[in-house]
Amino acid sequence: MDLHSFVDRDELVAKVINGDCRSYLSEAIDCYEVGAYRAALVMLCCAVFEDIRLKAKDYAPFDGWAEKVSNLIEAKLDKQNSYESNVLENVESAKHFFSPAQRVCLRKILDARNRAAHPSGVETNQLEVVSLIRDGVEHFLSVRALLGEKGIDVLIKNLEQLELFPESGSKKYPDIALQLLDGIDPRAHINIVQRIVPALLKGCTDKFRRNAIGFLECLAAAEIDTGPRALAISLAQTRTLPPTETWLMDVVKAGPALLKEVSGRPRIALDAALASMVVAVPERDDERVFFLAEMYSSVLGKIGPTKFVQDYPRTFDSLVSRIWWHPQTAKSLAYGEPLRRRVVSAIFEQIDVPERAGHFASVTRYTRSETVLAQHMTDLEAFTMIAQFAQAGFSGNALCRGLLQTRFDEFPALRAKALAVITSDEPSAVSILGSYAGNFSVASFVDQLTEA
Repeated sequence: MDLHSFVDRDELVAKVINGDCRSYLSEAIDCYEVGAYRAALVMLCCAVFEDIRLKAKDYAPFDGWAEKVSNLIEAKLDKQNSYESNVLENVESAKHFFSPAQRVCLRKILDARNRAAHPSGVETNQLEVVSLIRDGVEHFLSVRALLGEKGIDVLIKNLEQLELFPESGSKKYPDIALQLLDGIDPRAHINIVQRIVPALLKGCTDKFRRNAIGFLECLAAAEIDTGPRALAISLAQTRTLPPTETWLMDVVKAGPALLKEVSGRPRIALDAALASMVVAVPERDDERVFFLAEMYSSVLGKIGPTKFVQDYPRTFDSLVSRIWWHPQTAKSLAYGEPLRRRVVSAIFEQIDVPERAGHFASVTRYTRSETVLAQHMTDLEAFTMIAQFAQAGFSGNALCRGLLQTRFDEFPALRAKALAVITSDEPSAVSILGSYAGNFSVASFVDQLTEA
């Protein structure tokens, strides 16, 4: 390997999080490759200390140490004074913010820069420059802040005191909250979650609950694996959550990938907890039922129908028992088996009650979901649904009675499938009418579906 070039230069520079630091690093490598080793060390030092300055500035609203250092640096810069030695002193005392390896690396870089910046008889070692450039990227430029216990204490305190997730606002996840999450090293996620979840369960203020749940939602929705995995591990270590801890549903809706991270007995417990929370939602609470429909769709899209039905059967069934009439439920029939049959059975169970049959028919008509139902239901299932509507109309439900009077003209696809059953499988038609529409014979039922 040619020591005068970085063959992985592009990859190395791309790892740097901050754009200004990236420019400094790129210039450091340029200097190195033309043999200007002293200049390379000076530019590397600029890159690393600029990284620390920016991290401190980003964390200043959330962390006392960061606020102190940020103010110190900005004051020095205003007077055009050097601040590196002051920062080093503070970094070495900030165990919650920097790892031991980072503190050692920073001292080496600053010592090398000081030697390089002043005339001396000591030559700058080429291998040392290569090593320090790579260490600077590994320990500072490519990593976010790792919060230790003290840092997490500060975060918990801020969740108690700041308005990170106000009750009203145009943004689901405010910028200040996203900034906080974005600045945390993913390795710290598990430690943070294992502090937040117990705090939620022990009882807390409304502000902390709102902030903590919002933070967990952000974490669950993040496009990195550590967030959902940290949540899954914490939930696996927690006893079954009571139905009142409905924040779990908000977190699952935001980041359903966490469900894939739980297995064995913890998964069974999580399934039971979620199911109990879902069935606790009043059927007439439209806002929460629509939330459940969004949660259902989110989980299906992330973990798939088979895993949903097989790994979280109680949650699946409880969700369908609440959103059976919602158009999202009808759309989910497109996923096929084993979901399809389970959903159809749940709908049949519900619309056996005339009032519910009328509600389902109304929603189906209003949302134009009839073609979706007909496309994914068998002829026998379509016949059963039409029979239930007919019986509901006969029993006095006004909307279903209107469907009977118009011979189901508003549901032509379902009607066509129902008539096909009478032609091809009359014994099954007789059996279904006996079970769901005892007031009709096959002949009278055909009269209700066709022109006189």
